[in-house]
Amino acid sequence: MEALTRVIGPLQRQHPVTTYLGGIHWTTTIHLPEGYQVQYLPPAQQLHNQAGSFTYALTQQEHSVTVHYTLQLQRVVYNPQQYPALRTLLKLDYAAQQSPIILVRQ
Repeated sequence: MEALTRVIGPLQRQHPVTTYLGGIHWTTTIHLPEGYQVQYLPPAQQLHNQAGSFTYALTQQEHSVTVHYTLQLQRVVYNPQQYPALRTLLKLDYAAQQSPIILVRQ
């Protein structure tokens, strides 16, 4: 993720951008500490554009939260004309992953 955040810096590029990435998919389960419950889960995010697609969704079970994440880029090298779509995709992706989960003690 750190490498991708370096890609989304400037508004425009004069040279191609290399992402070194094709796709990532992961699922993880967060087990809630004893005596805590979820007060807030970020909404699901999904975007598909000319650069690729990503989805980020959280589902709550009784004592856990499952996070599903997929990022699929259309290419490894993006020319300056393709860069705005890549930047839009990665900015929304990064913002979704930085959204907090709020827990409260019961």
